[in-house]
Amino acid sequence: MKNTRILRVCEGGAPRLPNGQRVGTYSSEDGHTVWTRNVCQKHLLRFLDAWTINDTIVQQLLGDAVYLIRYVSREGTYTVTLERFLAEVILLPAFACDEDVYALPRDKWEFKSESGSQLMLLLKGRDDY
Repeated sequence: MKNTRILRVCEGGAPRLPNGQRVGTYSSEDGHTVWTRNVCQKHLLRFLDAWTINDTIVQQLLGDAVYLIRYVSREGTYTVTLERFLAEVILLPAFACDEDVYALPRDKWEFKSESGSQLMLLLKGRDDY
């Protein structure tokens, strides 16, 4: 994540749900726009083991020329390019309050374990003594 800076791409700095709630943040990383969202287990579509994005948000990501989607969860970070996301999603028509939802199974995302990186920091810290 070299050359990372926060970027105001759309009003409020991130896409918004139809109710006006801001969802995630935009940043610029190595010249690409990245959308980052903190997620928890309630955001996981269990019957597909997939992370989802509502159509309203997808349309804003497209309009704002987002390159990379990053979901940060307790267990780690999931990333996928918007192009790959759209090429491999499962469309769930009228799934959330009559809005289309796009679901991408977690095994299609690139995953970096949070616990693994914390363990490495712990071990590195021990080696410094």
